[in-house]
Amino acid sequence: MRFAVPRRPWHAATPILLAALLAAPWPAAAAGDFGPPAGYTLVWADEFDRDGLPDPTKWDFDTAMNQAGWHNRELQYYSRARAENAIVRDGVLRITARQEALRS
Repeated sequence: MRFAVPRRPWHAATPILLAALLAAPWPAAAAGDFGPPAGYTLVWADEFDRDGLPDPTKWDFDTAMNQAGWHNRELQYYSRARAENAIVRDGVLRITARQEALRS
């Protein structure tokens, strides 16, 4: 005799997993403890300490495959330096995706 056991969709367990993650103890960082861990050397950083477009000496915009098409069949395009898409404000890099018709 076979019994059918109803399977719960994967998202049915999401509240339980979320509650478990929120209840887990997280190590607290000491105030001002932002350096690399012992034995590591920091080789690159951006503190986003100036408002405006991301620092072009540290960041670039990958648009090379927009016209030819990206290898994973993405349906979106990437833009060059535009404040509408990437801007630093109050020490935070904000990246915004927009639905719009762009011409090449």
